[in-house]
Amino acid sequence: MASLTRTEYNQLQREDGGPFLFLDSDIHPETLEELGVVAYFSDVSFEQDGFPEDAKPILYVTPEALEIYPINVKKGTLGYLASPYGRIERIVVARHKDYSFDLPNALEEVDDLLAQLPAGFSKNWRSGLGFKWEYRFICEYIAKLEVSILTVVIDGGDSERIDGQTYYLPLSRFHWYRKQIDQITNRARSIARARKDYFFYNEILRVHDSANFPPKPFKPPLGVMAELAGGGETEVQLSASDKKAVVQIVADNVEELAAGEPARLLQLKEDIEVVTLSQLIEQFSSMLGKLLDETRWQSFFAKNPFVLSLAFSVPFVLFQKQAYAGGKRIDGKGGKHPDFIYSAEKTGNLAIVEIKKPSTPLLGACYREPDVYAPSAELVGGVAQILSQRLALRGSLADLKDTSNRYDIQGYSTPCIVVAGSTPTEREKQRGFELYRHALTDVSIITFDELLARLVAIRDALKPPTSGTNEHFDSEPPF
Repeated sequence: MASLTRTEYNQLQREDGGPFLFLDSDIHPETLEELGVVAYFSDVSFEQDGFPEDAKPILYVTPEALEIYPINVKKGTLGYLASPYGRIERIVVARHKDYSFDLPNALEEVDDLLAQLPAGFSKNWRSGLGFKWEYRFICEYIAKLEVSILTVVIDGGDSERIDGQTYYLPLSRFHWYRKQIDQITNRARSIARARKDYFFYNEILRVHDSANFPPKPFKPPLGVMAELAGGGETEVQLSASDKKAVVQIVADNVEELAAGEPARLLQLKEDIEVVTLSQLIEQFSSMLGKLLDETRWQSFFAKNPFVLSLAFSVPFVLFQKQAYAGGKRIDGKGGKHPDFIYSAEKTGNLAIVEIKKPSTPLLGACYREPDVYAPSAELVGGVAQILSQRLALRGSLADLKDTSNRYDIQGYSTPCIVVAGSTPTEREKQRGFELYRHALTDVSIITFDELLARLVAIRDALKPPTSGTNEHFDSEPPF
């Protein structure tokens, strides 16, 4: 026996037999022909109290159609006797082409008519007519249209259409919507069953019999993740916690993904790199537009050491930030602390990086001749500072190896890099800057905007080629 809804169960407990339905014939005033039958719903008996004031039409039957007036029949609830679908007041089910509807004369005949409604409709007038509760989304979203839809017609047409305030929904399309909703609901239930199974496995079986029930990973039902992503065709917006969970799922399954979907995993890696670089570039550009102090820039490069590694001609990795490089006097003062110490990946050769500001002037005033510019005092001071740090590092390298237990680091040449200022825009100043920095043999100077340009070049190189990039390969060579 099918289970009863709460409303149906409550109705069975009523001693007065309610709710009630009253049938009234719709007679043509001139021909006296019976055009149809109106069924009125009320929570109060018609026989005892006459025609109740709160009686509402719930069904209008004609030979051509069943016109349903969906109302909320739960007395005492918000919106009692109002349409549960907002502005939509009527759902019309057109007759089948091979037969028409019989006009009812008794309540039993009304029940027989309602039994002919398509699957997906509520067929018990005592619970309110219209779509079943799980299919309410169809009407709810039709009601959201800017066009004020008052009537939904279910007919045998070929396509959905809007005509005035009427929305025509083919019966085949209605059933397709209904089946999609059923599939979504069933998948959600399968996920819930899997979660319950996993929960009680851990809370009962593992707790009381861990020998026979060892730990096992949660396995969602087949196709759940694909369904969430819409087979890769649906854009999914995730919350912060969901994003972390997705990243963790990929990390936990990376070996299986590499074995089963190597091309997709490689593409994912490239996509992530491009997106990450784009975000880093955006942050870098935003910071360049602000007057930030050296501490803020040191913090940025500490979080993104990859950016500074672009200043080297061979692969270097961050070894230590704000490291002690030696140089203390007997009174404990005078120690040298470079902003960053990097080490070459292959040889362990150390390098020092000193960070200034994008606003640090690179050149001073014009020196004698009108087009000769000398380096600024700040830039010369930065160069002198990093050379002093290198000297201290070389002198204390043996002790640093012992105290840090890092015997793989070396001080063969110890490159020095100063990150300072922005590239001059005037041609004479550009010349003066280039002449100075390329005259230095032990110190390299790179500007903030040059670091940003290297980031952009790497991001652009990682992007897939646009259509038409290789078009010239299709033609014959010019010689």
